[in-house]
Amino acid sequence: MNYDKIRRVYLVGICGTAMASLAGLLKERGLDVSGSDVNVYPPMSTQLRELGIHVYNGYEADNLRRAKPDLVIPGNAVPRGNPEVEALLNQRLPYISMAEAVREFFLRDKHSIVIAGTHGKTTTSSIAAWLLQSAELQPSFLIGGIPLNFGKSFQWERDGKYFVIEGDEYDTGFMDRRPKFVQYLPEIVILNPVEYDHADIYPDFASVENAFWQMIKVVPENGQIIVSRDSDTAYRLATRGYSKVLTFGFHPDSTYRISGEQWAGGMASFQLNGNSYSIHVYGRHNLANAAATVILGEQLGLKTDQIRMALGTFTGVKRRMELRGETNGIAVFDDFAHHPTAISTTLEGARLAFPGSRIWAIFEPRSWSSRRNIFQDQFARSFRHADLAVIAGVYEAEKLSPEVRLDPDKMVADMNKHGTKSYYIPEIPQIVEFVAKNAKTNDKVVVMSNGSFDGIHDRILECL
Repeated sequence: MNYDKIRRVYLVGICGTAMASLAGLLKERGLDVSGSDVNVYPPMSTQLRELGIHVYNGYEADNLRRAKPDLVIPGNAVPRGNPEVEALLNQRLPYISMAEAVREFFLRDKHSIVIAGTHGKTTTSSIAAWLLQSAELQPSFLIGGIPLNFGKSFQWERDGKYFVIEGDEYDTGFMDRRPKFVQYLPEIVILNPVEYDHADIYPDFASVENAFWQMIKVVPENGQIIVSRDSDTAYRLATRGYSKVLTFGFHPDSTYRISGEQWAGGMASFQLNGNSYSIHVYGRHNLANAAATVILGEQLGLKTDQIRMALGTFTGVKRRMELRGETNGIAVFDDFAHHPTAISTTLEGARLAFPGSRIWAIFEPRSWSSRRNIFQDQFARSFRHADLAVIAGVYEAEKLSPEVRLDPDKMVADMNKHGTKSYYIPEIPQIVEFVAKNAKTNDKVVVMSNGSFDGIHDRILECL
């Protein structure tokens, strides 16, 4: 396929985070972009409208006839049986996956920097993009969140050499079950800790490891892997490959060892091999994310002062311990955490940053893995850094049989046994009422969900 001749591109499932960002990149490249989705709503619908991208509400075969695309890109969540997928196959329209589109339109002529791992991808990608931007290297990027320094999840710089991309281990689409990051031509990889996740596509941890190994296998010999030494799995996978390996973390054998950590409100300071850095993040896990980008900067030839300035001016990521508001001395934070490890490190970060405050944890089991009982026991221990926890009802619980569904009553009982005062309150209005009644001045309320949680953050602030 001659991609230089493509003028009109149509995305099926355009309102997904990655798909909407790809649509923006394609638009910035000068292509005529349109697409479709169901239940179209802000913020992605707003972003697409502001970009001048037409979105058809609902999937219909006639949408393809109206759009007359040269190329169709189905999202990985779009299955066979979708009317538009069936139409494009029946009509033999040219189509590729989202991951292939990123590769062919944006990565072929760039140095691809892939940020991967179970945790920390979005934050590390955001810091890396800002590091290169601060050094005036004109980076392009595609990130599964919104870095506050940029205010958008994508950027296309035709003249820059580097493309920072968040490497997702989720599968590519109905036509290709390989993980997406295998397609990203990884030249430099930052590999954060690897754990079990995505129970909907990976039946066991061995299959997760194999997914990451598929990426490691395609990193060239003259490439580099910057890997967390604190994760035995990530380190073992990286060292099986053929590329230069540098390690970071708190582990004593790390090539770049983190030490001297200090916390003051939302600002963290640390040392890395004798150099001091400060960055606006919460939690030791984010110090590791920052350390990985320090190594990246050094490998790209940046000076210590350039790296130090970039970290010092990094302002965070939307939905990663994002302060949504404060009223009556009670602060409400929004965080994307939904895996037991992410919950634990997020709450530990809040505890370190606010040692004199009472820490609330309000959690919605919403991701496919968190709604299942595979993490039942781990969840009971992951809230230990909170003083008080509220567990909401399992999202769309009816779609899971009781045999595999998370049991919130048991979860709360076990959390109380582990020392965290915990409550199971299924309905959101009752959670809001409970917080408003019991929160006190100087409390920090950390709301955790990988979805909208029905706007509970604003509802709590209004009620307070």
